[in-house]
Amino acid sequence: MKLLEKIKILVLSDSHGYIKPMLTAAEKESPGMIIHLGDHFRDCKQLQRSFPDIPIFTVKGNCDPWDPDSERELYINIGGVRMLVTHGDGFGVKHSLTRLINTALYSNCRIALYGHTHIPHCEEVSGLILLNPGSIRDSGSYAVLHIDGDDIKVEQKRIGHGNAPYRF
Repeated sequence: MKLLEKIKILVLSDSHGYIKPMLTAAEKESPGMIIHLGDHFRDCKQLQRSFPDIPIFTVKGNCDPWDPDSERELYINIGGVRMLVTHGDGFGVKHSLTRLINTALYSNCRIALYGHTHIPHCEEVSGLILLNPGSIRDSGSYAVLHIDGDDIKVEQKRIGHGNAPYRF
């Protein structure tokens, strides 16, 4: 028995005040959920106004102001798939993914979402899917995560360009 019907998640990061490409990606993808991985997580307020029926999860990054109501990390479960959601600077992702991988595996996560590097990245390590959508501001890059029970598919995309699908 599947715990959840298919869900399509738009994953964004490092918008740094550039809201238009986020709106374009959300309009194009029509996701069931949006996750923003920080560095101007407050840009999502405009997304929420434009797409009030889509749940949005955000974490703050190293360029975000202190906010007692926002988190640096989230653990969320979508249809039985546990995810670590972080900006990544606290894990030193520009130098190594080891701390992020170890934390996610120790926490029984299937997916670790991170940003900070502005470089798209997707790979599977020890059963853990590591996904960085890149910077929606710098290159218009974002990711779409499709979850259907145990079937997980990732698409790396750019505004106005093709995509690179990965199936795990």
